[in-house]
Amino acid sequence: MFLAEEWLKEIDEKVRPLVIILNEFPGTHTFTSCGGHKKPLEISQCGPGKFWVNMYFNRTGPGWRSLELITHVVKYLVHAEGVKVKLDPWFNGIEPEQTHSLMFELSGKDCIELLTSELKKIQVKFK
Repeated sequence: MFLAEEWLKEIDEKVRPLVIILNEFPGTHTFTSCGGHKKPLEISQCGPGKFWVNMYFNRTGPGWRSLELITHVVKYLVHAEGVKVKLDPWFNGIEPEQTHSLMFELSGKDCIELLTSELKKIQVKFK
């Protein structure tokens, strides 16, 4: 997915490379993110060194494959010493019958560069 130049300016600089690489996976769409702030001013801002990116995937073969590859990288990094990263599912509905979207939050601490690098490697390997 191509990110328009004006949208790129709105993304926190620290998390921008991660958001760009995530959107390059077929069927992957990020919609909010935070790259960490020295003094968070809003509830949606995370503290220094922390980050999060919310995304969803198309319900297609390429979308599911992208989810699989991103999950693989997160699982691999979770087992690396000292890396704090997770991929949590969440739904936009309280009751199952209200849910019409499955979304994911990718979050972590002090590992944006490593995560971005590993995602680039797996993306090249499976293109």
